[in-house]
Formats: sequence, structure tokens, C-alpha cells
Amino acid sequence: MSEVNILVAAGTDNGVLVFRPDGTGWVLKAQGLYGRKVPALAFHKDGTLYAGAANGTVYRSSDLENWEPLFDGLSHPSVHSLVFDPQDPNVIYAGTEPAAIFKSVNSGQTWTQLKAFNQVPGSAKWTNSVPPYRPKVTGLGFQGGRLVAAVEVGGALVSDDGGETWTEANEGLARDTNALATQADHLFATTGLGFHRSDNSGKNWKNLIAGLPYIFTQGLAVDSQDPKKLIMGVNKARRGGGAQIFRSTNGGDSWQITTNGLSTNGESCLTAIASGHGCFVAGTDKGDLFGTFDFGDLWRRIRPGLPPVRGVCVGPAQ
Repeated sequence: MSEVNILVAAGTDNGVLVFRPDGTGWVLKAQGLYGRKVPALAFHKDGTLYAGAANGTVYRSSDLENWEPLFDGLSHPSVHSLVFDPQDPNVIYAGTEPAAIFKSVNSGQTWTQLKAFNQVPGSAKWTNSVPPYRPKVTGLGFQGGRLVAAVEVGGALVSDDGGETWTEANEGLARDTNALATQADHLFATTGLGFHRSDNSGKNWKNLIAGLPYIFTQGLAVDSQDPKKLIMGVNKARRGGGAQIFRSTNGGDSWQITTNGLSTNGESCLTAIASGHGCFVAGTDKGDLFGTFDFGDLWRRIRPGLPPVRGVCVGPAQ
């Protein structure tokens, strides 16, 4: 493993850890935000790391050691998803619990709630399957200029004007959406009823579970070089353990297990998967964190004994 030009950030129940590959292993580069549960992470293109805390707000760090809170206007401080606008690096969106979306046009210094998001016809029925039953925005992504959001439990929504207006995109999609991934021609979602793909920007979805032993899917990432290559987490049930990782080489039409090098606790659940710069990373609720540079042919443990992992991301080394 000679790749050394990336960083892997893991958000846990006790802050953020940042690792870099070093020869055949991984070294801890930085650690911070102690006491914060961090499910959302995003690297800015300049290397600044942004973190969304479920018991805090949005934070950012340019040196991976010191963190600045960004809360002005962010009236829902429980943050579960983050995404930068690929056309304007100063624009960032945050998805929260209760389900809402906030937009910043100045790199997080101030935030404005996108109120139209909560005015779509089905929003009154949004919920969650676990106490306290508050829906949350579990995923945000861009498909070209289109902003896409996933709500647990509420399905998918799309906006073509930067979040000023929204349309529900739920035909054929299970509403218990756990993760979201986008690609130029497709949308992908993991749900409590398996993997779903839309080939027409969310107008309708297909439920694709060929090769999957269970249908509770959580965590999803697309290969940046080949959009037909996907890696996904599969659990026996939401809290039932049995964490496994599957991959697809045909956009999700079929799935094959990829476990070489994995040694997860039998009670683990996959909680987060991310990709970037030729690397895939996966984390579990038992503190397992693994990485692969060969699309899952071999997984390597990044660091044992972490707090429960809630979010991961991959970015360029500074």
C-alpha cells in the first residue's frame, strides 16, 4: 500500500480522528472534538475539514487540530449530513435532526434554513423508527447542478435551484433511507428494504437486491473512477449485527460479498462507508475501521478499538 497522498477522517461517538496511509499501515495524524458524536464529515477542496455533530453544531479545522464552531443561524444543532456545492466551494449545505436543511454561502460563517424543504406535501408524515422518532436528513449530494436529500424516514427529495424549491422523488423508493450516493446518470440509496437505484434523477426507483442475504442496507459509496463500481454495507437488522460488505461492478444490478481482511465483531452493524482518491473506507458501531485500495479485494484495519464510528470521508493530504 504505497498510496500516501490521502487522508481518512472518521467521525465517532467521541470526536474525529484523521489517519493517513504509511507504507503497509495507517498512522494517526490528528484527533479532536472530544465529547462530540460526529456523523457528518466533508473535506473542502483546500483541505479544510468540516464536521457535523449530533450533539453540537458544524465545526471546521484547517490544521486538523483546532476546531471552530459554525453555528450562526443554525437553529437545529444536531447535524447528520454535509455537502459542498461542486460549482461554488463557498456554498455548503447541512442536513439536521429534526429534518431540515441549512445553507451557507460563506463557508459556514452564517446559515439560512431552506424552509421550502419542510413544506413539501409529505413532510408531515416524516418520522423515525427509533426513539425519539424525529426524522433526520441522512444524506446530501449533488447530481450535476441538482441537490438531492435523503430523509429517514421520508425518502428522497430533489432541488434544481439550490434548495429554494423541492420535489419529492419517492416512486418505488423505501422511505427508510439510510444513505445516499449520486453519479452523473444515477441516484443510489440504501434503505431498510435493500438497495435502490434511480436511472432518471429520482422520477422512479428500482429495488435491486440480487446477491444480498439481508435487505437492511446502510452505508454506500461509488468509485470515483468507475461509477458502476459500488461498495455497500449490509446488516441483518438495524441493531441486529451481522455486518457484511458487498460490492457491485454493474451499478447495483447484482452484488457479491467482499470480506478478505475483514474481522468485524459478529454483533457489529455497518454505519458508514465513503470513497475517494482510489480508497474505500468502512466503519462500524463497534469501533471497527477498515480501508481498501483495490475495491475490496483486500481490506486493512486502519485502527482497532475506536469509539463507535458514525461517519467517514476521504480527502487529499495537506
